[in-house]
Formats: sequence, structure tokens, C-alpha cells
Amino acid sequence: MEETKNTEGDTRRESSPASSPISSPASRARINPLQINNSHSGAHQDASPGKFSYWRSRGTWGRSPDSPKSPNKMKEILIDTAVPFESVKAAANMFGGTADWKAQRALSIERSKNVQQELEKMEQEIPVYQRQSEAAEEANARAVQELGKTKRFVEELRVQLEKARIEEAQAKQDFQLVQLRVKEMEQGIKNEESVAAKAQVNVARTRYLEAVDELKTVKAELDALKKDHEWLTTERETAEKKAKEAMNGLNEVQKNVEELTLELITVKENLELAKTAHLEEEEKTANSAMETGQEKVFWEKQLKQAQGEMISLDEQISMGNDVKLKLETASNLLLSLKEELAGLIEMKMNKGVTIGGEEEKSELELISAKKELEEVKDNIEKGKDRVNCMRMTVLSLNCELDKEANTLAAMKQKEEISTLEAEQQLNKAVDEVELAKISARAMELRLQAIVKEIEAANASEKLALETIKVIEESKEAKDSPKTVIISKEEYIAMSKKTTDAENQANRRIIGAIEQIRDEKKKESRSRERLEDAYKEMKYRKEALRDAKEKAEKAAEGKLKVEQELRDWRTEQEQQRKAMDAADYTLTKNARCCCPRSFDHTSDPQGFSSAVDCLHVNSTPNINRHCSSAEVNTTVLELKYNKRRSFFPRIIMFLARKRAKSLK
Repeated sequence: MEETKNTEGDTRRESSPASSPISSPASRARINPLQINNSHSGAHQDASPGKFSYWRSRGTWGRSPDSPKSPNKMKEILIDTAVPFESVKAAANMFGGTADWKAQRALSIERSKNVQQELEKMEQEIPVYQRQSEAAEEANARAVQELGKTKRFVEELRVQLEKARIEEAQAKQDFQLVQLRVKEMEQGIKNEESVAAKAQVNVARTRYLEAVDELKTVKAELDALKKDHEWLTTERETAEKKAKEAMNGLNEVQKNVEELTLELITVKENLELAKTAHLEEEEKTANSAMETGQEKVFWEKQLKQAQGEMISLDEQISMGNDVKLKLETASNLLLSLKEELAGLIEMKMNKGVTIGGEEEKSELELISAKKELEEVKDNIEKGKDRVNCMRMTVLSLNCELDKEANTLAAMKQKEEISTLEAEQQLNKAVDEVELAKISARAMELRLQAIVKEIEAANASEKLALETIKVIEESKEAKDSPKTVIISKEEYIAMSKKTTDAENQANRRIIGAIEQIRDEKKKESRSRERLEDAYKEMKYRKEALRDAKEKAEKAAEGKLKVEQELRDWRTEQEQQRKAMDAADYTLTKNARCCCPRSFDHTSDPQGFSSAVDCLHVNSTPNINRHCSSAEVNTTVLELKYNKRRSFFPRIIMFLARKRAKSLK
């Protein structure tokens, strides 16, 4: 069996290496169709489990029983009964492959070597191709330069051709005109009636106009070139400046880098020093912390001791204060007892010595007290009147202050309004000045344009004269007459045109000058308005300052008057308190000296009212005793002196203030 398999394999290799075993007729057996119920694949029953199973529906094919194309609708299945593969090598040989792996490896190594050799060749050829590409680029650039040169040459040739054509056409025209003129000369036609002369004049005009147009175009091109040149020069200057700035910046950056490197070095050194100092300080802080801990414990102990001492001292101070209070109360009691004793002794002495004389004295004292009471009442009424006058003056001062404050507010409002108006006027004036400047610039530009037009007209006239001279010279060269004859109508028309152009130019100049004068006048008016506004601002500021000064002075005067009123009130309160104290002493003395006389007085109000009105600026004394008449006289003298010294001051102050306000 093995020999047959090998022979079959060899024959297959020789015949067709890619042919499958299924396609070979020798290895296939035709079996009668078996009728199998709904099965598409069969398995050999005698296949041993140890061999390779080749019956896994490998060669099964056929038509399904339900297919419409099946002949006679029979269930036919073809089964490949070829011998199964025994090894991978046999299968590879059967299908036309090779199982010689060593040969394949050698082939792959050879292929890789070939690829490496080709790569090396390509790497060697790359710089050659690069040089060739660079040479091609250089040749291309040269070709582009030559193309540009040829284009310029072609353009120059075109321009020359156009010029030659124009000159040829002009020469033809001149030749034709000369022929016509010769014919007319032969016929004996005059210059005035000659068609050739008129045609020559028309041709000269057209040529003149064409020359003017060409000149304009050339000038425009020149201006454009000048502008481009200026723009390029400015760009070059800006580029140079930028380059210089960049160089300066680079130098500065280099300097900064050097400085920064030096700073870095110094910073590193400082850092190292700081680290060492930090370590030393940490050691010191650790030592100081230890010391401070010990000191803290010591000071806490001392604090506790001091607090204990303070508590004991506070207790001692409170004890001393209690003792002082007790001493003061005891001394006050002693003094009061001494005063009562002295009073009792005096009462007894006075009662025992003179009872009759005291009654007469008490009556006289009553009469004098009544008189003094009336005088005191009059003085009180006068004082009330004066106080009312003072109040009225204060009210008037307050009214004046309010008025001045209102005037100040009104002045401030007016000043704000005036400042706003002045700012608006200033803005308007500035706008007018700017408009005047703009209009003046526009007029200057117009003037320049007019001057340029005049210059262009003069240049055109010169060109016309030159062309006429050239025509005359050409005619002289061609044996033509020296003079060019022009009709009167043409001469009149040309002269009219020139005069009209000159008149128009003069009118434009005059109008521009007038406009400039008007703008200057407007500018001067706006300046005058500005000056007036500044003057008004200064005047209003001065008025505001004066009003503020007046208000400040009025406020100062008010404050002074209020201060004087306060002083007067304090003096009055002091006098009242002193009189109350004297009152108390008088009542005491009166009760001690003459107790009967108060019951038999003719005054209905009694002596108590008189005593209430009397005010003496003296304090009671135990060791001193004086009569009521002496006390009253001293009190009245003191009152009159004080009031005479105070009220003239107020009157003088009011008089000064009114004089200042009038000024």
C-alpha cells in the first residue's frame, strides 16, 4: 500500500503540482448511489480510530433532494474514497508544496542579503541624486532669470516696435501732407485756403495732446515709482532700526544673562551662608528654649508669690480706707459740734447784753434790705433785657449766617452751572478752531492744486510753443514758408481760452484767500470767547472765595458770641450759687439776732423774699461775723463791676462786625 501511495504522489508531482486528490480519477471510486434519509455526509464504518480520519465530509458533494435541478429528484452523494494522509510532508507534497525548511531558510537569507545590497546601493545613489536635484534647481533658477531677461527684452522690443509704428504712421501722414501741399503749391493755392496746412495743424494738435497724455502717464508712473521707492526706503530704515533694536536687545539680554548668572552665584553663596546661619540659629533656639523653660518655671513661682503679696496689700489698703472714712466722719462731726457751740454761746451773749438796741438795728436793716431788694429787682430786669437783646443779636447772627449759607449754596450752584457752560463753550471753541484748521488746510490744498494746474497750463503752453517751433523747423527743412498761418477765429478762440483759464485761476485764488481770511476771523473770535470764558471763571472763583471768607468770618463771630454767652451764663450761675450761700447765712443771723421783727413788718412779702433775691459772692465762715449792710454793699459793687465789664465788650464786638460787613 505504501509503495502505491508513493508512486501515486510522484505521478501527481510530475503531472500537476497544484492538483487536488479529489480531481484525480485514479484515486476516486464510483459507488452506486445510496438512499440515505436527509443526510449530506457519510462516514466509513471500517475506519480504525488510530488512523487519520479522512472521512470528515471531505469529498462529499451532490445535490439536495429538494433542488429543482436534481435529475429525477434522486438523492445522490459522491464520496471520495482516497487513501488518507499519513503526514504533513505527504500532504504538502500532494498539494505541490515543499517541506524542505532548510532550503527555504537559505533562500530567505539570500533574499535579505540582496535587499541589503540594494539598500546600500540606494544610499550611495541618494547624495548623487541630491546633487543632481540641486544642479537642476540652479539650472531652473538660471532659466527663470534668463526668462525674465528675455521678457524684459521682448517688452523693450515691443515698446520700440510701437514707437517705430507710431513714427512710421506719423512719417506717412507727414509725407501725405507734404504731397498735398506740393500739389497745392503747384496749383497755386494760398496758405489760407490750403487743406494741407489745416490738416498739418490738426495733426500737430493731436500729436501735442497725445504727447501730453503720455507725459501725464509717465508722471503718474514716476510718482508711483517714487512712492514705492520711499515706501521701500522707509521699510528698509524700519528693518534696520528693528535689527539695531534686536541687536541692542540681544546685547542687553546677554548682559542680563551675565548679571543673572552672577546673581545666581551670589544667591547660591548667600543660600549656603543662610543655611549655615539657620543651623546655628536652630541650635541657639534649642538652647534658648531650654533656658526659657527653666526661666518660665522660676518666674511663675515668683508671680505666684507676688500675687499673694498683692492680695495682702489690697486687704491692708481697704483697711486703711475704712479708717480714713471713719476719721473724716469723726472730724466732720467735731466741726459741726464746734459750730453749734459757738452759735449757742453768741446767742446767749447777745440776748444777755442788748435786747433793745438789737430791735432798732433790725428795723434799720429791714429798711436797707428792702431798698437793696428793689435795686436788685431793677438790676435783674435790666439783666433780663440785656439777655433778650443778646438773644436777639444771636438770632440775627443766625439769620445772617443762614442767608450767607444760602448765598454760598447759590453761588456754588451758579459756579457749577457757569463751569459747565464754560466747558461747553470751550469745547465749542475747540471744535470751531479744529474746523477752522481743517478748512484752512483744505484751502491750502486747493491753492496748491490750483497752482499746480497753473503750472501745468504754463507747461502745456510751453510744449505747444515748442511743437509749433518744431513744425516750423520741419517746414523750413522741407522748403516750406517760415510762418505758420492761423485763422483769426482760431487765434481769437485760443486767446479767449487762455484768458478764461487765467481768470478762473485768479478767481479761485481770490476765493481761497477770502476763505482763509474768514477762517482766521472765526479763529480770532473763538479765541476771544475763550478768553472771556476764562475771565468769567476767574471772576466767579474770586467771588466764591470772598463768599467763603465771609461765611467763615460769620461762623467765627457766631462761635465767639456763643462762647461769651456761655461764659456769662457760667458767671451768673456762680453768682447765684454764692448768693444762695449768703442767703443761708443771712437767714441764720436774722433768726439769731431779731426773731420778733419779722412778724411785725409792713412788707406783705416779708423778709424772706428779700433774702431770696440777695446774692453775695462769699462763703460762710465760723470765726467771722459781719453786718448785713456791709454784705449787701459789697455784693452790689461786685455785680455792677462785672456787668459793666461784660456788656461793653459785646457792643464793641457787634459794632466791629457790622463795620466789616459794610466794608
